[in-house]
Amino acid sequence: MLEFKKNKLSILMLFCLITFKDNQTNNLPTSSIDNIVDNKKDNNLTHIENLLKNYKRPTTILEITDSPESYALKLASKFKSVYIVLFLGNNCKKLISEIKRNHLHNVVVLNPNNMTYNDIKTLSKCEHFDVSIINANFKKYFKSDHYNAIKTCTKLGDHIFFEINNIKEEKEELIRSNKNMTRLNNNKNRLLYLLKSKKSRLKLARFTQGNKKLYKQTQNYQIESDFNKKLFKKKLLHNAINWTPGINLVTFVMLRGIYPKNQVIYENIKAMQDNIPYHNDLMIGNMVIQGYKIKAIDFKDKRRNANMLKCIGRALRVFDEKSNRLKNPLLCMQQYYKRKK
Repeated sequence: MLEFKKNKLSILMLFCLITFKDNQTNNLPTSSIDNIVDNKKDNNLTHIENLLKNYKRPTTILEITDSPESYALKLASKFKSVYIVLFLGNNCKKLISEIKRNHLHNVVVLNPNNMTYNDIKTLSKCEHFDVSIINANFKKYFKSDHYNAIKTCTKLGDHIFFEINNIKEEKEELIRSNKNMTRLNNNKNRLLYLLKSKKSRLKLARFTQGNKKLYKQTQNYQIESDFNKKLFKKKLLHNAINWTPGINLVTFVMLRGIYPKNQVIYENIKAMQDNIPYHNDLMIGNMVIQGYKIKAIDFKDKRRNANMLKCIGRALRVFDEKSNRLKNPLLCMQQYYKRKK
């Protein structure tokens, strides 16, 4: 009988100890974008989601990856955003298959044949991303320019996540690129860093403006963004306007956009002649792709007087069955700008 009481007492003490530990664990600080937190569930996706929950407006999310296990696909059905997946390498069939299977119409996939440091640099000058997720092997794709490419990624927008899988090779270079990086997790195999930046202007109106000195002298594109609003201020506009989520259709072409397919874009552009107000400069550079939707921007530019129907006709040729845009994006855009009708 005495032995039974001892065993009963031991079990009771063990139960109390387990309960105490559980309570201690539950009282750990919740996830925050400013600290290394949440040791109970050290999940990189959770950290990204916690940041996105702060946004009270539609956002544009960029992911640069070489893995079909995309964060963007896991987020696309949860948050009202446009997701741009810049896929490095050739193995993106699984990615496209997953997008189609889950009917994700707010995802855009770019798959350039040979992504260069200059491409990243130009992208950072002509686009603004609310959140960027960088989880690709830059040494493999950018070779001797990989450090410059990583450093340029810090200029893509307001919040940039860097996930490191190859810790020995990449950690030192990442921290060296910007000392304001904050480490978010304790996962030794998949370190996650966050850089909070404030990108307040675009240096280029579109991807193809690259080396033209004229634009460097006259441009003035300012951005005011926070979790509640995102405004675009242009020198020629009297008032700031709401930012349109997505990326410029010129960027889509130049970085070899492979999803959505040409037919979806073709039908969107064709429908503009009936679905939008008259536009006096409906060039591709004034269209934003949001996945299965194309939005026209920059209405009523007093400098322009282009025929809307002719502009639509020119744009349709870029996305018709005979288009060469996937084989040679640069040549395609050169031919587009040379056309007069």
